[in-house]
Amino acid sequence: MARREGRTVNRAGRRRRRAAFLGLALSAAGVEAAPGGSPPDLVVRVFEVRRVNSDFGPLVGLRFTVDTDGRRVPVSSWLATLARRIPDAYFAQLLTLRPVPGAVAGVREATVRRGRRGVRVRVRPADAGEDAGGGGAEAFEVELTLSGPNGRERTMRRAAAPAEGRTEVFTGRDLEITPSDYLSWFRETGGLEERERLYRRLRARTIFLALAVSRPPPPEAGAGPRPLPVRLRPPDEPRLRELDSPLVGAASGILRLSVRVDEDGAPRDPQILESTFPEVAPRALGIVAGWRFPQAAGREGRLDLRLGSPARGAPTEEPPKPGSPFGGVPGV
Repeated sequence: MARREGRTVNRAGRRRRRAAFLGLALSAAGVEAAPGGSPPDLVVRVFEVRRVNSDFGPLVGLRFTVDTDGRRVPVSSWLATLARRIPDAYFAQLLTLRPVPGAVAGVREATVRRGRRGVRVRVRPADAGEDAGGGGAEAFEVELTLSGPNGRERTMRRAAAPAEGRTEVFTGRDLEITPSDYLSWFRETGGLEERERLYRRLRARTIFLALAVSRPPPPEAGAGPRPLPVRLRPPDEPRLRELDSPLVGAASGILRLSVRVDEDGAPRDPQILESTFPEVAPRALGIVAGWRFPQAAGREGRLDLRLGSPARGAPTEEPPKPGSPFGGVPGV
C-alpha cells in the first residue's frame, strides 16, 4: 500500500514536472504568449519619420496620447501634432493593421505581404509596467516583425496601454531602420534604376518607424457583425499617374484606402491601409474626394490606387489580388 502511494506521488510529481517543462517550451516557442485573455479589437498604424540630419535625440522616448481612436479626429491631424513636437522632420502613414485572433491563444495578428517580404503585427496582453504608460489602463505588448527572403527577420517590441477611445503614439531608437530596409519593406519601385535613385535621395536621412496603437470602443450590444466592405472600382484618373514628390522626385507606388461612402455616393473619412508612395498621399486623397460611387451608397468600401509614373515597361495598373489582407468583395 505504501509502495502504491509512493508510485502515485511519483507519478504526480512527474506530471507536474512535465507540465512545467511543457509550459517553458511553449513560452519559448511563443505559444503561451502572456497572462490574461485575448486583447480587445486594437488598430495599429505604422508611420515613417525622416530627419534631415542625424540628430535622433528628439525621437528617443517620444510618446504621447491622442484623444481619439482615429474616427472622430482624422489621422492627418496626428501628423501635425508630431510635426509640432519634432520640427525639421517628415511624417507619413505607411500601414494600418487591425490584428485579429489567430491560431495562438491570446494573440491577435495581422500581416501584409509584398512578394517574399512581409510586415507582421502581433498584439498580446502584458503586465502593466512603467514602459506601458496609459495611467493604469490594460497593457499590451505590440510586436512588429519585418520578414524577408531566406528567413531574414527583424522584430521590434514595445508596450502600450491605450485607454478606450484613445491612441498611444510612440517611437524610439529601437525603431530606427536603414534607408535600404525602408525601401525593401515599405516602398514599391518600378525597377533597379528607380530604387537606386530613391536610395541616393534617402541615404543621408535618419528614418524611424512610429507606432500608433488605438483602442476603439466595443460595438454596441445587438449591433451584429459589420457587413463586408465592397471593393470600389476607381475611375481612370490621369492625375494620379502625374504625381511626384519634391523629396524623391518622380516615383511610383500604390495607395490602398478604406472609405465610408455616404448617401450621395461620396467617399468620406478616408483611412490609409497601405501606402508605398507616402509623399503624395495628401494630394491623392484630394483627388479621391471628388469621386462618386452611387452604387455603394451607405457602405464601407476599399480603394486600390496606383500613383505616380511607373517605370518604363511597367504596367500602369495593378489589378486587385485575391486574398487581399484588407478583405472586401468585388463588384462596385
